[in-house]
Amino acid sequence: LSLLLITILAYPVMYYSHRALAKMIYASNSADEGITGTIREYFGNKASIIFNIVYFVSIYTIVLMYSVALTNTASSFIV
Repeated sequence: LSLLLITILAYPVMYYSHRALAKMIYASNSADEGITGTIREYFGNKASIIFNIVYFVSIYTIVLMYSVALTNTASSFIV
């Protein structure tokens, strides 16, 4: 029951934020450069550098968590 409630509450937050981000990227003149080019176009070079650092740290953290989970899962099947 609690997982269903969390899913119902989290879905609109994730859906609308990702939809707004996709609309912002597609509406920019530099859509072919991706999200970093769009941030540079709308907010300037300084904000683009800050965004790139935050974006890298967040993706790097997610990759670390997935790698640890994958290692633990594979280890549980082997042992």
